[in-house]
Amino acid sequence: EISGGGAAARRDGSNGNGNAAAQTKGFPPTCMLIIGLLAGNHCCVDCGDEDRGNLQYASVGYGTLLCRECAHRHITVGSMDESIVKHLSDDHWNLRSTLALLEGSNTKMLDYVKHKPRWRPPKNTKHTITEDALAFKQIYLSKAAGAYRASLGRKVDDVFYSRITSMRERDAAKEEKLQEYHARVSNSIPPNPFANIFEQNNVSPEDFPGFLDAPDIGIKIASKMGGGGGDAALGVGVTRGRSKAATNPLMRREAPSV
Repeated sequence: EISGGGAAARRDGSNGNGNAAAQTKGFPPTCMLIIGLLAGNHCCVDCGDEDRGNLQYASVGYGTLLCRECAHRHITVGSMDESIVKHLSDDHWNLRSTLALLEGSNTKMLDYVKHKPRWRPPKNTKHTITEDALAFKQIYLSKAAGAYRASLGRKVDDVFYSRITSMRERDAAKEEKLQEYHARVSNSIPPNPFANIFEQNNVSPEDFPGFLDAPDIGIKIASKMGGGGGDAALGVGVTRGRSKAATNPLMRREAPSV
């Protein structure tokens, strides 16, 4: 199998083994439907093969779709670092590489380079080159191909940073709303329910033996209300020294032992 990893993958934002945090294995399925509808993406950008089963590769550098044979040519002929070939199912894709295919297309790339000067081999070269390899180099080693690749890269960067900025602004707005909510909650602490009960019935917490000594009621309530125990701890404005008739003698009496 052809692999688009190594140096090309690292240039695309991964760490070489495809485990970057913002990457997922395989091109996003929803986006796959979109790139299939872009102009010229019904076939391989290089050879024109229209068999959808063969269009399993893509060039991140040019935002185009490739068949297996043409993808192998991009890697072996000497354009791998520029093309950044990835398998649509087996390789890892991050936001930048996904945007490259969404912002590009086969037709956009071909329309840009078709009327511009092609690359020509040096006259004194001693190496023989096949016709297919020569046709490939005439396009991908040309200045036009480099200019298109740079233009697509700038467009991807603009969309990428715009998206990141939008996400940060949205997260900041959510955080601000959350802080406002917590501020409203902290400023609207409900009154002590025990203080209301004592005040409505004109009684004091001291009228209930052991109430202020209870670990979960008396001590904690008293400490939250400022300490000190008794009426002041619960915020009850009850006058001390009231007559015995005003209190319930049954509540004051200790429970009989059995």
